[in-house]
Amino acid sequence: MTRQDETRLTGAMYSILFANDVAQGAVYELVELLDGVPELIRFRVRQRRNILMRQMREYNKKLEKTRYIEFISDLNDRFGEELRPDLQKAYYTVHNRLSRFQMPYTDLLTKLVLASTLCFTAETNLERTVTYLQRAQVAYASRLKALSLTRVCDAMKLLQGEIEKAVSLMYPNHKCDPFSSKDVENAFVIIARKLTNYNLILDTVENNEK
Repeated sequence: MTRQDETRLTGAMYSILFANDVAQGAVYELVELLDGVPELIRFRVRQRRNILMRQMREYNKKLEKTRYIEFISDLNDRFGEELRPDLQKAYYTVHNRLSRFQMPYTDLLTKLVLASTLCFTAETNLERTVTYLQRAQVAYASRLKALSLTRVCDAMKLLQGEIEKAVSLMYPNHKCDPFSSKDVENAFVIIARKLTNYNLILDTVENNEK
C-alpha cells in the first residue's frame, strides 16, 4: 500500500468512526429523554426503543473485538470541540422551528430530529467513502464496511416512525416539518460536511499529536 493510500484509508476510518460515534451519542440522549415521558414510551414505542438499544450494544461489541475501538475516545477528545458548536446550533435551530409551530414535546422531537439525521449522515458517509476509495483502488477499502451502522440506523427509523405516530395521535392538529426551514437544512449541511471531510479530521488529529 502506498503512503497516499494509507493516509486516505486512515482518514476515512477516522471519519466513519467519528460520524458513527456522534450519531450514537445523539441516540443515547434521545432515549434518555424518551424514558422520562411515560405517556409516550409504551407499547410499540417501547418495543422499538429496546430494539434500537440492542442494536447499539451489538455494534459496540463488534467494535470492541477490533482495533478500531482505541481510536474513538481520541477522536472525541481531538475533534469533538470542533463539532460541538455546530451540534448546538443545529439543536437550537430545530428547537426554535418546532416551538414556532407550538409542537408538543419540543425537546424530545428536537432530539429525535438530531438522532435520526445524524444516523442518516453516518450511514451515508460510510457508503460514499467506501465507494470513493474503491474507485480510487485503495487497498483494504472494503474492510471499512465492518464499521457499518446500518442496523442501528434502521432501528432508529422505526423508533422515529412510532414516536411521530404517537405524538400525531395525541395532538392531531400539531404538525411541523423542521426541514421546510432553510436554517435547519443549512445547520445539518455544515455538520455533514465536517463529519464527512476526512482530510479535516485527519489534519485535526495529526495537529493534536504534534
